[in-house]
Amino acid sequence: MITLHNVTGGYNKENAIVRNLSLTVEKGSFFALLGPNGSGKTTIIRLMLGVLSLHSGDVIIDGKNVKQYKPKELAKKVAVMTQEHEIGLDFTVKEIVATGRYPYQNSMLFWENSKQDEQVIEKVMRQTNIWKYRDKSFTALSGGEKQRVLLAKALAQEPTVLLLDEPTNHLDIRHSMELLDLLKHLQHANQLTILAILHDLNIASLYADHICLLRTGELQGIYDGFKNEDKKDFSEVYEVQMEFQQHPKVAKNQIFLLPQFLQKNKKHTLKKYVSVQKNEIVFKHALRTISVGQEGRGIDWAQGWSFTNESVHVIGYNAKKKCCEIFSRTIPESWSTLMFFSNENNNVRVGFVTEENIDDIEMMNSVVQLTSFMKKYSITEEDNMKEESPFSLLTISSCNYDRKETRKSVIEEMQQLWLFGRDHSQKKNVQCGLHLL
Repeated sequence: MITLHNVTGGYNKENAIVRNLSLTVEKGSFFALLGPNGSGKTTIIRLMLGVLSLHSGDVIIDGKNVKQYKPKELAKKVAVMTQEHEIGLDFTVKEIVATGRYPYQNSMLFWENSKQDEQVIEKVMRQTNIWKYRDKSFTALSGGEKQRVLLAKALAQEPTVLLLDEPTNHLDIRHSMELLDLLKHLQHANQLTILAILHDLNIASLYADHICLLRTGELQGIYDGFKNEDKKDFSEVYEVQMEFQQHPKVAKNQIFLLPQFLQKNKKHTLKKYVSVQKNEIVFKHALRTISVGQEGRGIDWAQGWSFTNESVHVIGYNAKKKCCEIFSRTIPESWSTLMFFSNENNNVRVGFVTEENIDDIEMMNSVVQLTSFMKKYSITEEDNMKEESPFSLLTISSCNYDRKETRKSVIEEMQQLWLFGRDHSQKKNVQCGLHLL
């Protein structure tokens, strides 16, 4: 276990980089240090190792103050995975890994590996899959191979704590994943405590058990992954707008960034997003969309909808007049929500497009409410008698425009549009309901 209690320190007493920092890293956990450049991540590791002097506070490792450890004693407890640029001479792979046995050498002048040293060296090299490179020059290896050599060197110390300073720096995606998968295996197999500085937030979410967020040398918070309620903290610390969304395969959130240039170029009316053409609804930009029913695709991004051999009918909600209107040639600026539908042989397809900002959860809730509402107020009594859903396709698309003024809720507008469409579909001489395009 690692405990930092009210730690303050830096390169000199006049300018502390880390201030009043307290945190605990549980034994056998993977603990990630996150934060912008200059937030104090590397300083924390150097304070833990005694490379930088503490101004105040305590660093406790396995129940003992770090100041009470002798250098070799501390090296048997804590290992640091160094960066490639720190290897200046042309050694073989095995020679570099063997330097990790330094804490176990009895002589300062004569270096001789014992049988135990040789066993440990071979073990860690096999664990990191570099035994086949043992006689090869370190400089001849690829970036991913070099990182595994440096990890083996750290593991040769047989530490209980492993400190990593940007371990995936300069690695491509494949080699980053291979290295981190190996670290997770070692964590679980050896009850190894890992404290890692990471810059890739999504990697941290996938691999870290706990996440520490730093802000200008102070603790912003400690998190068990990226939860939606933490989005504000991370957005403020990194000074970029972030969105948290669930990973499609594992129970972890991933971070998505919102570029400012896309926000600035955003149009603010439904008319700018949607065009109505013959048998086709076209989105000028892909819109976040949920689609359910026999033809549904779940939540994705849609460019529009086409209707083969069907008549498409369009109505909209006029936010200024607070009423529903039938489409005629162009979409009015005053429309805030649009509904299109077709009914070919009782195969009902319905879609809503709103300029309002609706997140994925609101979309799912809206679909549930609309399904129930549309079942209650179906187009025909025959539809209402069916046990299944009254539509083969129901979609909701959002233009993601954040309005400042308050008006009728989006779900109420959609319900009102559906009732308006139902009433018109039941009138004589109106084919399938609304306005025939």
